[in-house]
Amino acid sequence: MFYAIEYAYGRNVVDEDGDKIGKVLSFTAKRLRDAWVGDGNEYIDQSGYRENISARDRFVRNAWHIDAGDGDGWKVVAHRRVRNSGALSQHENELMYGVGAEYFRWVATATESELIAAATAEEKRKEDEYQEEKRKETQYWASL
Repeated sequence: MFYAIEYAYGRNVVDEDGDKIGKVLSFTAKRLRDAWVGDGNEYIDQSGYRENISARDRFVRNAWHIDAGDGDGWKVVAHRRVRNSGALSQHENELMYGVGAEYFRWVATATESELIAAATAEEKRKEDEYQEEKRKETQYWASL
């Protein structure tokens, strides 16, 4: 397991016991942890600053509960992929609004053609739905 912390008030703020204030996430892959950490606030004295921590860190050992961070890591990796691809960035609205770790893992690892086909199908479905609503509204007003 790989661990990272996101500080609530910056790295320099501690509680009355001298412990860090923030949330710890565990990751099954270093790549996911590093992507998530890299997407945090770059200023160490501000909320949202993230850094890697060791499993031996007192904050990790004393934690009552550590959330799984793989979903957050996959979301960062997927978002970077979509933003950095000219073809995928045209479909960002469709590709980046899924839910769950498995969805974002799929966006991060599927072929571009597969992603574009799925996004195009979703765009067509939404357009068809909009046209149907428009048709029903027109019929309603015509019947009055």
